Amino acid sequence: MFDIAICEDNPIHANLLKEKVSALLQMPFRIHTFLSGNEFLENCNEKSSNYDLIFMDIVLEKDSENGIQLAQIINRHFPFAQIIFISQYLEFAPSVYETKHIYFIDKNRLDDYLKKAICAAMENLSALRSQYLHFRRNQKNYQVLKNDILFLERILRTTEIHTHGTVYTATDSLPTLLKQLSGSFVLCHRSYAVNLKAVTALNRSGITLSTGQHIPIGRTYYDQVKKAFARSVFLEE
Repeated sequence: MFDIAICEDNPIHANLLKEKVSALLQMPFRIHTFLSGNEFLENCNEKSSNYDLIFMDIVLEKDSENGIQLAQIINRHFPFAQIIFISQYLEFAPSVYETKHIYFIDKNRLDDYLKKAICAAMENLSALRSQYLHFRRNQKNYQVLKNDILFLERILRTTEIHTHGTVYTATDSLPTLLKQLSGSFVLCHRSYAVNLKAVTALNRSGITLSTGQHIPIGRTYYDQVKKAFARSVFLEE
C-alpha cells in the first residue's frame, strides 16, 4: 500500500490535488489530507504514520512554521519520505534546497509536472527500498539497512534481526524475510540465516562472524553454505 499525505491549507486546492494524484496512480494507495502542518505532525506522532510521498504547500497560513521548515522536520524523522513542494510563490524556490525533496512544482503548472514528479518519486523510493529490509511489528513499520545485518535468528514465534548496533524483533518467518534479502544471505540452520559478507570463518562446527559471534550450522546446510561462502569470497576478489 502506497501512503500519501497532502499538506495544503486551502481545502479546495487540497481536494483538487487529491483527485489529480488519484487519477495518475496505478497501484493500491491511501491519501490523507491535512489542512495544516500541525495537524500533519500530530497525526504522525499519534499513529506512527510513515508516508511514502508527501505533497507540501510552502505557505501554510495557520502554522507558525512554513512548508520548508516542516519539510526539514520530516527529513529528520522520516528520511525516506519523498517530498514534492507545490506552491504559487516562486520566490520560495531557492529555499527548498535547504531540504531533501524530489520536486518543486509551480501550482499554476500542476498538470504539466505532476506526473513527472510522481514518477521521479517512485523511482527514488524503489532504489531506496531495495537497500533495506522492511517489516512491521506492533502496528509500526521498520526498515533496516541490509548491509548492517549480521544474522537472523528464529526464536519461537519471532525472528531476531541482529545488526552491528541493534537487535530488532519481527514476527515474519525466516523464509519470508529472506525473500527480501540478496544472495549474500543464506539459511545455515533451521533457526538461523547469516549474511555471508559478515563471515570470517566457516567449518562444520559453526560460523564465526567479524564481530566474533559464533553461529551454529546444521549438518544438512553445511555443503550449500560452504559453496555459497566460496562464491561470495571469489566475487569480492
